[in-house]
Amino acid sequence: MRILIDSKHCSDASGLPNKKAMFGLFKKKSEKERLADEYKMLMEKAHKMSHSNRKAADKLMEEAENVAKKIDKLA
Repeated sequence: MRILIDSKHCSDASGLPNKKAMFGLFKKKSEKERLADEYKMLMEKAHKMSHSNRKAADKLMEEAENVAKKIDKLA
């Protein structure tokens, strides 16, 4: 039985992780990376919410814009 592993963590079909994934395992995210992840998550939630509750989606979009402003300040 062969176990499939996400391709971005493997160097080839052998299933062994590549060195980049191994050494990046304990790397802490920078403030900018953390904010970018938060922005992406808020935008995804807003998109999903827009199908059922527009008011809540607008609030999430506003939060995402505030995060985007913080990212701009760091850059």
